[in-house]
Amino acid sequence: GDLTGVKVKVLLQNIDKIFEEFKTEIMSIDDRAADDNEVTTQIEMYTHLGFILDGIFSMARTKCGDLTKEMINLTRRMNIAALHLWRCLQMSMLGLKIHGIEDHLLNQMEEYNGTGDFTEDFVEQAHQYGVKEEARTRSLNRFQAFNSHSRWEFTSNQAGVQQAKEEVFAQSSRKRKRGSDDKIAASKLNRDERRMASLLAVENGKYGVVEDYRKKVARYENDNT
Repeated sequence: GDLTGVKVKVLLQNIDKIFEEFKTEIMSIDDRAADDNEVTTQIEMYTHLGFILDGIFSMARTKCGDLTKEMINLTRRMNIAALHLWRCLQMSMLGLKIHGIEDHLLNQMEEYNGTGDFTEDFVEQAHQYGVKEEARTRSLNRFQAFNSHSRWEFTSNQAGVQQAKEEVFAQSSRKRKRGSDDKIAASKLNRDERRMASLLAVENGKYGVVEDYRKKVARYENDNT
């Protein structure tokens, strides 16, 4: 599906805007079972959950060797808050990802002093390179294309070529405008502030288990018959 990688990151970082649109739509419905306070509370819970999960995923990308005690403690707090919201919203605990967050993430981060080196970025990058190679060799027969792919992969993996790539990247990075660096830093600061605000909101104990919607609808229908 489309909700993978970068798009999930964009979703989580804009979840407040997305759910505010949901709230506007829901509030426009006159004959609904949930009152305004219930709608507002659930929207807040989903929004906080998105920001906290964004923080957890960011911490999970900490490179091996870079993890600090403060980072693992913050990740533990975010884990507790995210799982609390997840259960309050009565979402399924059977998914592999939520199981991994609850039972394995912290242990693996501590064992390897960071898990950022175990991401699948290199796999995605290999897919992108493969697509480019297929486009480049489209006019060749399969035997010629195979030889071309093999030569390209062999050459690209040579130490000298890798060093040249790194030097070119370093030079292009130095040419980047300061304004771009400032914008990136400001964006990160904004994300960190939103993550912490959501974490503190949950830790303050405001949110509890949401009533089963089907039971609420049944009671609402009984009260209006």
